[in-house]
This record gives sequence, structure tokens and C-alpha cells, in this order.
Amino acid sequence: MKGVGVSRVRWCGLVLFLVAGVASAQGAGTGAFLRWDLEEAGPQPETVCQAVSVSWLDAKDRVLWTVPLPARMREVDREPCGCAPAGDGGVCVSELHAYRSRPRASVPPFVVGVLRKGDVLAVADMSGVLLLDVRSGKVLLDWEAPREPSPRLFVDEGRFTLEGTAGCTGSLARGRMLHRCGNRFVYFNGTAVALLQASPPGLEAAVRVEDAHLIPQRPSRVKARIPIGGGAFVLRGIVYLR
Repeated sequence: MKGVGVSRVRWCGLVLFLVAGVASAQGAGTGAFLRWDLEEAGPQPETVCQAVSVSWLDAKDRVLWTVPLPARMREVDREPCGCAPAGDGGVCVSELHAYRSRPRASVPPFVVGVLRKGDVLAVADMSGVLLLDVRSGKVLLDWEAPREPSPRLFVDEGRFTLEGTAGCTGSLARGRMLHRCGNRFVYFNGTAVALLQASPPGLEAAVRVEDAHLIPQRPSRVKARIPIGGGAFVLRGIVYLR
């Protein structure tokens, strides 16, 4: 890694369980799951954990395949490894530290979502979506999403509706989401909306968020309507005042 003094490298696993074909980090996790493989680099306490690959493990924790992550994901899928106590109680506020401590009870902070439709596994972060063949790990699609330092459209929590043929509705939080809608995966990262097909795997449509898509609302409320795929992605949400 350029610009980082590597004092040691250690592999560790981040576990994201799939329950009934939908990503979940809760429950016993007795089935197959996707593990995020991390490298630790840099001197403490500035050590950074960077995702370098994902591995598919069976119910007995046997690795069935491992796929290196593309450069775009390696760039954004990284967080400080350590945990500095905060407040009088010395409580750790690092999501990654909490996840590594209890991988079955939380998710890595850089993951937007992991969903399965048949033999297609969708793996999403803020940089885009990978579609993988769950049987072999073969990359079916590597789509890089438009992104900006500050998202054009952000909500702390909200609801979306995909209007048009085979539409659907769902929730999102922290200004991002990956949702399964029939044969589609619906992706949003605050800068762009995308519709990806599970069968055959591919990108159906992608639209960058523009100011014209925003609908004026009262303070702390957000609404937008983004035409896409012959329909529209409608988002309603709230931004907590800080």
C-alpha cells in the first residue's frame, strides 16, 4: 500500500450471513455466508483494515471460493481497525471494532448490502455492485457507480418506491440501500440510482441524481423523484438536525 508504513499484515474475516437469500447479520447463521477478508496495515493506533477479497463459506466454515475485490472497492472498503474509548464511560464507538467482536450481530460499516437471487449474489458498497455466481465466485458483472465526496441526496432514514412495471417499495438508512425487487436489484448510494438484473445478469439502467429531481419540502424532510427504467425511483426521508 503506497503511503502507508506497513508494520504488519494480518488476515481477518468479516462475516455477513445470508438468511433465506437476503443479507442478514442476525441469528444463528447456520447456513452459507460471505466473509470479507481484511488486511491490517500501518502502525498502531492508526492501523487500517482494508477489504481485499470476499470468500464464500459453507455451513461447516469451509471456503468454497475466494474472489479478489476490484480496485474501486479496495479504495473505499477500509476503516480504522482500532477503537478509541469515547466519553466518561470509555465506550467504543467503532462500528468495525464492534463487528469484528460480534460478526453475527452487526455488519461492516462500508457494506451497502449483500443479497441473493437464485445463483446470483449481489455485493454492494458505495463504489458500486458486484454480481457473482454463488456456485463458483465467477464475476458476472462489475458495475462502478457514480459517486461524489458529498452525496447529492442524503437521508438518515426513509422509504422508497420504484414505480412502473414490477415495482416495489422498501426502506433505507444512512443514505444508501440495496433492495431486491422481483428479478431486479435496486441500488442507491446518494449520487446515483441503478437497476440491475439478476437473470440474465446485467445493468438495466443507471441515473445520476440531479437538482431537478429534488422536490422542495419543509426543513429536515427530503423528497425526490428520479425517472429510471420506464418508471421512477421515488424517495421520501428525513435528515436529523445536528
